[in-house]
Amino acid sequence: MNVNAACLEHSENSMQSMPRHLACAETWAGNKRTASLVELPGLTAWVHSVPAGPGHAGGDVHYVSVCPSCIVSRIALADVSGHGQAVAVFGEKLRELMQRYLRDLGQIALMRDLNQAVREELGDGHYATMVAVGWHGRRGLVVMTNAGHPPPLWYRASRDEWSWLETQRASERERPAGVPLGLFADVTYDRLVVQTEIRRSDGALQRRRL
Repeated sequence: MNVNAACLEHSENSMQSMPRHLACAETWAGNKRTASLVELPGLTAWVHSVPAGPGHAGGDVHYVSVCPSCIVSRIALADVSGHGQAVAVFGEKLRELMQRYLRDLGQIALMRDLNQAVREELGDGHYATMVAVGWHGRRGLVVMTNAGHPPPLWYRASRDEWSWLETQRASERERPAGVPLGLFADVTYDRLVVQTEIRRSDGALQRRRL
C-alpha cells in the first residue's frame, strides 16, 4: 500500500519552506514519489506520497487545482487498484473531469462521473478510493466528499482539537453511498461542508458570511 497524505491549514499561518505556487486555472497532478508544499489562494497543502517498493510511481494519484477566477481550489487523493495501466487511465480521466468541474465546489457531479468512468473504462475487478476537498476562498467554506478513502483529519486551532471529517453514516442512508468508485452503478456521494472562522486584528473570532 502507498502512503499518500495532504495536510491543510489556513495560509494566514506562515510556513518556512519554498512552496510550489499554483496560479489561477493551473493544476498539478501525478502518481510519482513526491514531498511538496503547494500554495494555493488562501490555502496551503503539503502533499507527501511514497510508493511501496523501489519504484518512483505507484497506485496513489494526487491532484491539486485552482479555478480560473482563483476562488475555488481543490485537492484530490485517490488510490487505484491494479496499478500500472489502471492508474494511467484513472489519472487521465480524473484530470479531464477535474478540468470540467474546476469551478464546481459541490463535487457531487465530479464523483458521480468518476464512478461511471471507472466502471466503463477500467472494467470489472477495478476500483478506486478517493477523497476530494474543495476550498472557497471568498466564503471560507471547506467541502469534503469521500468515496471509500480514509477520512481526513481536521484541526480547529480555536479549540485546539482534532476531529474526523466524515459524511453521513451508512446506517442513515437509504441506498449505497460513499463506497469506492467503480463498484456500483447506483451510488450517491455525500458532501460535508465546514464553515471556517477567521481571526480579526483584535484577536476575536468571526465566521465568514455565506
